[in-house]
Amino acid sequence: MKCPKCDYSNPTGATHCSLCSEVFNKSAADRYLHAQKRALRMQRDAPPPEPEPEPAVVSENVPTRILTEIPRIDWAALFKRCTRIVVPFVQTYRKELGMVSGILLLGVLTIVYTSSAKRLELFGDRLPYVFRSSTPVIYLVGFHTELRSWSERGGRLDTPLDILQKDEIGHIVVTASPLRQKSTGVLLRPRDWIVMQSGLISQNVPLSHPSLAGISKAVLNRQGVVLQRETNYSSRLGRASGFVLPRWPEGTRRPGNHWEEPVEWVQAIGDWKILWKGRLHWKMGPWGMRDGTPCIHLTYQAELRPSLWDTPDWARGAVRNVSFNGTSAGDAYFDTRRHQLFSNDFGQDGALRIAINDIYRIPPDLRVGRGPRPRLGHRAAPVPGTIVIQIKEKVGVHKP
Repeated sequence: MKCPKCDYSNPTGATHCSLCSEVFNKSAADRYLHAQKRALRMQRDAPPPEPEPEPAVVSENVPTRILTEIPRIDWAALFKRCTRIVVPFVQTYRKELGMVSGILLLGVLTIVYTSSAKRLELFGDRLPYVFRSSTPVIYLVGFHTELRSWSERGGRLDTPLDILQKDEIGHIVVTASPLRQKSTGVLLRPRDWIVMQSGLISQNVPLSHPSLAGISKAVLNRQGVVLQRETNYSSRLGRASGFVLPRWPEGTRRPGNHWEEPVEWVQAIGDWKILWKGRLHWKMGPWGMRDGTPCIHLTYQAELRPSLWDTPDWARGAVRNVSFNGTSAGDAYFDTRRHQLFSNDFGQDGALRIAINDIYRIPPDLRVGRGPRPRLGHRAAPVPGTIVIQIKEKVGVHKP
């Protein structure tokens, strides 16, 4: 039988072509099914398609591309063009441009040299006091005292003594009165004084009290420099006066300049009174603002030597040398607008050591526990020792 599709001669009775698998004598449905199977077989036996090649990545230099796209600037031509425009303009308006430049320079110099900080740094400044008789100046003065004391014998503790914490606050009024020879007298008087001690009720100290007695006086020349300041040895007014009216040097001073001021005052420490003598080593600092007030900042270190001014009754005649081991320093602000002290803060921290001939002279009511007892029928031999007073003191003077 000949295949109607490929003309291949097949044996008689064959149901399909041996060459092309064409089915003989089949229905349309069989033909369609056979064609689908043949298509699937051919698709399965076909080789897989080759993958498409990936496109090649071409690296691009972005800065180079930008430079090539941006048109080049002819700087030489641009400079020549500007020169042709500017030179005739300057030649035509030479006077006007000079006037404008001078005004701008004057404005810059005015801004720079009217600055108080810059002017103080370049030219310095004086520290004169200005007090008017019609306008008294009031200062708020505060003392803060913390102390512990004990006695030692042979380098060992003998007995604890006083422990005290106290705050004092008062007002000092500074008034001026004109004197002869173009000088001004300054008087410092207390207006009130309050003592606040730990565990006790606050007390008002009468102005007739010895610690507030007298009047502190000073004399200023016509430049406002303190020529003379009388020493007041009262433990409150006299001590505060030196911090209210420090002695500044005459002449111009610049930041970083140093000078010394001799000082002395009496301090009451419990039942003891100590006379401090020495010098304050001042240093002028920069200009700045203090609570909204233009001020010059000054610092100082105190070099002080203590001596006994008064002692308790039981120690009278039995104590000798006194020494201090500690630090004393402070800082002050001078108001450059009103030419007066704005604030002064002083701090002292250390230990006073007072040598005593006989440690047994300390009263029994001050001792902790029983005191030393001599043998029966014998008198106790004097035992030398040391009374130590650990103090932490602050003095503050401020304009209210």
